[in-house]
Amino acid sequence: MPSPEAIRVARIISRKTPPPSPFPSSHLPKNPTPQPTQKTPSHSTTAWSLSFYPQPVLNLRRRSTTGTTPAFPFINTLGFLSYFLSTLTFYASPLIRAQYAARNPTAPTPTVRLNDLVFTIHAVVMSTLTWTMAKTSESGARCGGLRRGVF
Repeated sequence: MPSPEAIRVARIISRKTPPPSPFPSSHLPKNPTPQPTQKTPSHSTTAWSLSFYPQPVLNLRRRSTTGTTPAFPFINTLGFLSYFLSTLTFYASPLIRAQYAARNPTAPTPTVRLNDLVFTIHAVVMSTLTWTMAKTSESGARCGGLRRGVF
């Protein structure tokens, strides 16, 4: 015989509508207004994009990656690759967009835009470049140019 908790969970899963929120709705506005959509990349997106350049530029100027560990750029690359896949599926999947609209009737349009997707591609490329520069330097090669960082 299934436990009462298992029965309750099965009933929640089989519902067509989402379960009621365990949080009180008293803090929510009565008539929520949708947030304005952002049509251009924000200043923070630009700042984050520019933040990828100092390390590779420094490596190329010094022609060395001394002091740079390959671990951080590698983990950064994995993180941005995961972020890219998440952003891509949220941006391009009609199923996920429909699920989002069903769960958020007051603001059915997801906030993921093309500039988010472009940023994640840029982040993956720049993180990979920095990682390969540090990795080739770790193996004994000096950072003699951009080609060394990519290959």
